[in-house]
This record gives sequence, structure tokens and C-alpha cells, in this order.
Amino acid sequence: MYVSDRYLKKVRKIRQTSQGKPDERILAEIREAFLVQFGHLPVHMRHDLFNAFVELYYGGESPYRDVFEFAEHLSALVDLYNREFDDPNAKMSEREWISVKNLTDEFAEELDLDTLTYVMNQLLSEGYIGD
Repeated sequence: MYVSDRYLKKVRKIRQTSQGKPDERILAEIREAFLVQFGHLPVHMRHDLFNAFVELYYGGESPYRDVFEFAEHLSALVDLYNREFDDPNAKMSEREWISVKNLTDEFAEELDLDTLTYVMNQLLSEGYIGD
């Protein structure tokens, strides 16, 4: 079972109990479910990662229909930083890859070597570093 499977299970539960809740409360619950998936990452990085993607979601044209579709998309990040990013359907936009690159660069000295190497290899294979 992938770490993202546990995350998506929590998102489904949040969806089931979301009736009548404001988006801000739902987003707070999603944030909580997201952040606990990254116990091995620096605390500030976890928050910065979530905030960067929320900014992308709420800033400008969003490709997501609602907050739950956005939350489901975050599973790609869960997989990436847990070294399980092998789903060919897990797509991220250029802006998202650039955010990943920038945050990984910013926290590189605090990341464990395995995670740093894995993420950097994914960035390389997607064409966001090198050349």
C-alpha cells in the first residue's frame, strides 16, 4: 500500500463529512491529512509545500473543479516525497514541478539523502534540472 493510498482514504472521509462546512474548514482538514504523510520532511518544508500548492490552486486559473479534486491531486506529492512516484497517470504541471524544484533546493541540506536523490532524479527525468 502506498502512502498516498492512506492519504486518499482520509480525503474520502473528509469529503463524506464535508456537507455544510465552509471551504476553509475543509481545506484545514485536508492540510492536516496531507502534512502527516511527511514525517521525514522538515516541518517548515511540509507547510511550505502545502501552501505553495494551495497558492497555485487558488491563484489564477485552476484546473480543478473543487477542493477535493485538488486534494486528490496532492497525492502525487505524497508519492513523490515518499519515493513512490511511479504512477504514469500522476501528472504535475510545469508550475507544480517548478515549485517542487524550488522547495527541494531550499530545503536540500535538511532532507535525507535518499529523498533528496529520489526527488532530484524525478526532476531530472521531467526535464527541470540539467542541461
